Amino acid sequence: MNRTKYFSLLIILCLVLSGCSLLRDGDRTTTTSKGRNREKANFKKCDTFECATIKVPMNYDNPNGRKIEIAIIKKSAANKKKREGVLIINPGGPGGSGIDFVKQSSSYLFDQEVLDRFDIIGWDPRGVGESEKPNCTTSLDRLFDGIDYSPDTQEELDELLKANRYLGEQCVKADDEILPYLGTLDSARDIESIRKALGEDKINYLGFSYGTALGQVYATMFPNNFRTMVIDGVIDLELDPEKTAIEQIVGFEDSLNDFFEYCRTSGCKYAQGIDPSVAFINIVKSVDSSPVIDKQNPKLVVGPSQIDIGVPYYLYGGLFGWRSLDAALYDLQNGDPTGILNGFNSYLGRSSDGSFDGSYESFLTIGCADGTLGDEDKFIELSQSIQPKAPILGQSSVFLGLPCATWPDVKQASTFEVENKGNVPVVVIGTSSDPATPVQWARSAAKSLGNSVYIERIGDGHTAFGQGNSCIDDLVNSYFVSGIAPNSKICS
Repeated sequence: MNRTKYFSLLIILCLVLSGCSLLRDGDRTTTTSKGRNREKANFKKCDTFECATIKVPMNYDNPNGRKIEIAIIKKSAANKKKREGVLIINPGGPGGSGIDFVKQSSSYLFDQEVLDRFDIIGWDPRGVGESEKPNCTTSLDRLFDGIDYSPDTQEELDELLKANRYLGEQCVKADDEILPYLGTLDSARDIESIRKALGEDKINYLGFSYGTALGQVYATMFPNNFRTMVIDGVIDLELDPEKTAIEQIVGFEDSLNDFFEYCRTSGCKYAQGIDPSVAFINIVKSVDSSPVIDKQNPKLVVGPSQIDIGVPYYLYGGLFGWRSLDAALYDLQNGDPTGILNGFNSYLGRSSDGSFDGSYESFLTIGCADGTLGDEDKFIELSQSIQPKAPILGQSSVFLGLPCATWPDVKQASTFEVENKGNVPVVVIGTSSDPATPVQWARSAAKSLGNSVYIERIGDGHTAFGQGNSCIDDLVNSYFVSGIAPNSKICS
């Protein structure tokens, strides 16, 4: 079952230009304390689930300072006699709501035996959803309306730079104190606070995409505090941040080329008898010179930003996404912008009425807290150097990280050394043609962690578990139930 069809942007592009692998290596610890936290999660019924909030230190180096709230949801084990513990899941991002993910996915994602034995726990990481966040703005249209992320002139570049200074300025006004403490390291420590608040000696953990960064950091810091751990669609935290950015951008460019090849063999409608790559570039050039405005609703407009963001969204879904992208491009050629706008809106967490759900704001505030590749000049330089490797998506992909170039008190991105010193291996899953987290990252992370098992799915699209591959699904469900790690395997 394709998660993209159901959850829109719950697994968001982990744009490394504005975060993900950008952690402080000096903050690495190996804490293994199993002591109970004074803060206890007191759950109350919320629909068919149970919800709670706990307070954690905003700055773990100053535990007696300001506290912030972390929101948690629980789907209780279906068979209390078989209950074995908790399974904490993170859908990715940064910016994905674990609360929404549990509400929408927990009933179908796992086998019944897993649902019988474990409380399924989701949380909104700091800076996300119902947890504490700076609430910088109610609208991000300023970043995209009339803005070209593939600027052709100095005037377009100036407007792009100006627009991307906006968010940091608004966040400072909202809550400048919390901004440095929204990063991955602090969120990983929050997982430990959640474990203690739940009264559990050990957790089970499943992390997708950006959630794999949280999992690796947690395994490094608290190697004896998890019973099982699966990370799927993995980020290589030890890879140089600039190389990480380049490899991800090339991954999406490769996925776009795979889409073109699919169109050559399957006869995509938008190509209209010419080479699919040529037809696509013609569409991009046409939109760049004259945005497509819906005849029935003039508020529905596809300009350069909308196509730069709307197209990559569909690349997450592999074959299903390619078919949807073909339809969206064909409709755009015929004056209907809704398909591309659906991708654009889904990527940004933007509703059809123009309101934002906050996920993209969270994505940027968390990513920028982790660090930046450099100032605006560095991004301009990188946008030029990436062109030979990613001539279609390269420039816009680079410039989507621009908010972090002017983020308040931003630090330089760096790597994070991971190592699982515990007795329990981490199960690492990669997909051979994953556009967002290239498969080499998963292979490398498995080696860096040391105590791990590597599983690879042969296929396309982002992440593997819950996508209908019985080999992957059976393996993961069995691991959670038995607690016995599988052998390394290739699943086709």
